[in-house]
Amino acid sequence: MAREHRLAGEFQDYLDGDKALPVPIYAVWGNHEDKKVVERLFQGEQQVPNLHLIHQAQAFQVGPVLIYGVGGNFLPSTKLLDRSIAGSGGKIWSTLSQYVDLVKMVESYSGWQGLRLMVTHVSPGKEGY
Repeated sequence: MAREHRLAGEFQDYLDGDKALPVPIYAVWGNHEDKKVVERLFQGEQQVPNLHLIHQAQAFQVGPVLIYGVGGNFLPSTKLLDRSIAGSGGKIWSTLSQYVDLVKMVESYSGWQGLRLMVTHVSPGKEGY
C-alpha cells in the first residue's frame, strides 16, 4: 500500500532509481519509518546509490572521521528487550541488543586516532540519551 500510494514521499523515487543522490549521504533511520524498508536497506536487499545506512554493526571511515551510530527511538521500557530491528504500525525503535552490537563494533576501532562521530535518532520528546 505504501508503494502504491507513494506514502514514502520522494524516497520511493530513489528506491526505484528514478532519482539519484549526487553525493554520499550517511543517515540513520528515524522513529516513523517503514520497518520493512529499513530492514531491506539494512540487509542490502535494496540499495540506493550513495545512501549509506548507519547502523550498529558497521562504521564508515570518511577521511579522518569514523562515523557510527544507530537509528530509532531509545525507549527505556520493555521495548528495549525486543529483537532488532523493532517496530510496528509505522513506528521503529532501537533495542538493547543494537546498543550491545554498537559498543562491540566501536570497541573494534579502539586504535582509531581520528575524529569519531556518533549519529543517532533519539526523540527529545521521548527520552534524552
